[in-house]
Amino acid sequence: MNILRLTYNRLLPGIAVLLIAGFFLSAVPAEAQPVRISVSNDSLRAGQLFDVFIVFEGSRDFDSIIFPDSSAYSDPFEYIGSSIGLNAQQHDSLRTRLQFFGSENDTLSGLFALGIRDADTLLFELPDVAIHFRSSLAEQEELRPLKPIFSFGMSLLPWIIGFLLVTALLVAGYYIKKRYFPPKPEGEPEAAFEPPPPFINPADYLSDEIAALRGMLRNSEPDDDTFYVRLGDAIRAYFERVYGFPALEQTTREVSRDLKSRRIDTELLNETSALLQECDMVKFAKTERDNAAMLADLNRLEQLARKYSMHDSRLLMQLRLEHERKYKTAEDAAAKKGGKAP
Repeated sequence: MNILRLTYNRLLPGIAVLLIAGFFLSAVPAEAQPVRISVSNDSLRAGQLFDVFIVFEGSRDFDSIIFPDSSAYSDPFEYIGSSIGLNAQQHDSLRTRLQFFGSENDTLSGLFALGIRDADTLLFELPDVAIHFRSSLAEQEELRPLKPIFSFGMSLLPWIIGFLLVTALLVAGYYIKKRYFPPKPEGEPEAAFEPPPPFINPADYLSDEIAALRGMLRNSEPDDDTFYVRLGDAIRAYFERVYGFPALEQTTREVSRDLKSRRIDTELLNETSALLQECDMVKFAKTERDNAAMLADLNRLEQLARKYSMHDSRLLMQLRLEHERKYKTAEDAAAKKGGKAP
């Protein structure tokens, strides 16, 4: 018995010291918590705005601090905005504006702040904040709305009404304009008078081609194939313009046949056919001709051109009269409409 009493007396002081030390150690974290949270209202109606204040009293001991952002809040708390500043004691604080969309009591939980110092990051969990739902129907559970109706900060109804009114006015204006103010019919624009194209005498055209070929011989040594192709086309173009058959697309035999059917002078027909055949020999048989031969054939064509003018003088005069008669009608029509004929 004495031994037990002696042992108890020796252990009692040590147990007391351990209990006192444990008490103080457990109290240190609560006293050392540098972050605190509070709300502007602990009793809220549905749709009511309120503020959450988070004060970091030990912010000067850290290089930087991180407060909760919008992602820290979820239903039934809608994040509106936040601002950082200093409170009256010059401590860093965060003011967060939230809107409550609950229909029963709830808890604002899961919030924390971070303190960064050198390479260390300390996490400070914030205590939960109880939010009480305040309603005149709070005690009548069976009369609670299944889906609460909330008042938002901005109503869209005036904008919708205004849009509908503007649309109705525009539709009414369009109908009135179309019904009572139809567009005036526009008359067909009068075609501007265009002077008739000048009459091109086929004989003059042939003379111009002869002059051009003569210039080729005078200024250079043209390729005989090119020279004779152009010479033959000049003859064909003359007959196509005067007699109206597609001489440019026909062979020499077909051209001779059509000229014969139109009772052209036999001697003139034979000379024309002979010259066209020489052109074909150079073009298809590759017969070589020098400048002297080219000049001789060009002189033959010039003589034929004078014979064509004398033989077809009546036809050439008739072509001119038909051209003038054709465009005389257009001039008279323009004069009746007020157009100015040349």
